[in-house]
Amino acid sequence: MPITAEKRPFTRVHVERAPEASGVYAILADGEIAYYGAALGGRDTIRRRLVEHLSGRRAPGPSNGTAFLCEVTGYPKSRTCALLEEHRRNTRRLPLFNMPEARRPAVEPTLLQLPAPVEISSAA
Repeated sequence: MPITAEKRPFTRVHVERAPEASGVYAILADGEIAYYGAALGGRDTIRRRLVEHLSGRRAPGPSNGTAFLCEVTGYPKSRTCALLEEHRRNTRRLPLFNMPEARRPAVEPTLLQLPAPVEISSAA
């Protein structure tokens, strides 16, 4: 079951209103889930995690996110696993920033990617 909270803009004003509690969150890029994350509780809260993303200390940063969703839960690890499994089942892939870095596309999937220029050497 997806996070059903209201989608909020990924801005400082809205992030500062995020819960100071454990839970899960999703960062969206152009309407698509780009990342699912978990805040385990104590000092590790949803708000703190989102502030870290917004400041660029965690990927995805502010240039990648356009909105976020969050959900308070006492079981953030298992809830994140369920969200990732559901996403994989529905899209056949993980969200872009939940993929291992080596497997991420070099550019956003919606951008045109031109081939790199080929250097031709002369063998004389």
